[in-house]
Formats: sequence, C-alpha cells, structure tokens
Amino acid sequence: MCETAGDTIAAGRQLARRLLASSAGAPPVLALTGPLAAGKTTLVKGVALELGVTEPITSPTFALVSQYQLAGGTDFLTHVDLYRIDSEAAVESLALDDMLSVSRLMVIEWAEKAPGAIPISTLSVQIDVRADGKRRLEIFRQ
Repeated sequence: MCETAGDTIAAGRQLARRLLASSAGAPPVLALTGPLAAGKTTLVKGVALELGVTEPITSPTFALVSQYQLAGGTDFLTHVDLYRIDSEAAVESLALDDMLSVSRLMVIEWAEKAPGAIPISTLSVQIDVRADGKRRLEIFRQ
C-alpha cells in the first residue's frame, strides 16, 4: 500500500532492483496499468532513481516515448506512454523492439492498450486508487 508519493517512488526503486536482479538476457520490461492520476509516472521516477537517472522524469503522454541515459553508461531507461495510442498498428510504428535493444529497462504506461506488443516475460503492475487516496499495487508476471 502506498500512502504517499514517496512510498510510490520507493516501490519503483524496489521494482527496479527486482527486475534487474532477475533479468537474464533481454532487458526487462515493466508494464503499468491503472486509471489517470494513479501514480504510474511517480512509480517510474522511483525506477529512474534506482538506475541513476539524474534528469527529471515526466510523463511522455504527448511524445509517447522518452529515453533517459543511465549515469556513466550507454544504456537507457525507456519510458513509453500508450495513453494516446488507438491501435496495435500505432504501437508497431513506435518500434519498441528497436528501443528495447538499447535499453537497460523499459517501462510502459497504459500497457493494456497494446497487449500484443508486451513481451511475455514482462512484470506487470496494476495500480488502483482507493477511496481514501492510498494506492494499491498488484504485481504479477504476464
């Protein structure tokens, strides 16, 4: 249960550690689902902090994709937002596979909009906002 934005950021850091520790081969993918203002981008801020990203993390709702270079390396955190996507063909045009090849980790917000584009080994997080404003994170494998 996340009561504050700080709790959500801490959860993002924990998820990043978990994903990086368990990744074998292909870069890990984190798929996020939940309603508007559930805290998806806040969770990504925690992931980015854990990876050493120093740039401010913002939602790529209009850009669709943001890439953040990891401190001291050539790898990237790739942050995808599919909120404005309306078809699988539009998702394919983003060439996520190509971006994944230069990513240390990829996070996809609104992943439910493109289930066919999400790798099978993805870790998924469903964020629900309770009536009291607390966030409940349900974590599962695709």
